[in-house]
Amino acid sequence: MNNLYGLALSSSANTPDSILRLSKIMEYMLYNSERELVPLGQEMQYIRDYIELEKLRYGKRLQVSWDIDDALQDKLIAPLLLFPFIENAFKHGSGKNDGDTWISISLQKENNYMVYVVVNSIDPNKQMNTNGAGSGYGLQNLYKRLNLGYAGKYKLEQTAEESSYMSVLKLEL
Repeated sequence: MNNLYGLALSSSANTPDSILRLSKIMEYMLYNSERELVPLGQEMQYIRDYIELEKLRYGKRLQVSWDIDDALQDKLIAPLLLFPFIENAFKHGSGKNDGDTWISISLQKENNYMVYVVVNSIDPNKQMNTNGAGSGYGLQNLYKRLNLGYAGKYKLEQTAEESSYMSVLKLEL
């Protein structure tokens, strides 16, 4: 909202598009969060809209790469299941870095599995938690949701390197 406020104050040409993206995000959360399943294509569009809003804050400092398998667009998953990885990439990784920052997002099909990989830059001087249980509510809630809806059908790995953090979710479709 602060980014949108700043755009409005400066009469930026990006203001209408940003408001539309925020509207789409809010609509998705309102109408799809209570659904049991949503198409992966909708989930990924939600993530794209969120990242476009984050780009307002980062400007040219943020580089995002996408590798999305179009064959997964109509596959169904629980809503907002993939978003915590992106949120954490900004909150705990890229968002803590004042310099150039990057995020790589991959969504691929391997046999009967969806493999979702999010890799983001981190400050090399920051200690990251990789104990698998997560230290914040977002990851705790994610594990609960995975265990409720996908018990025995998923594998989640998180790995911290010196300057990057990687999350890999392998989910049976």
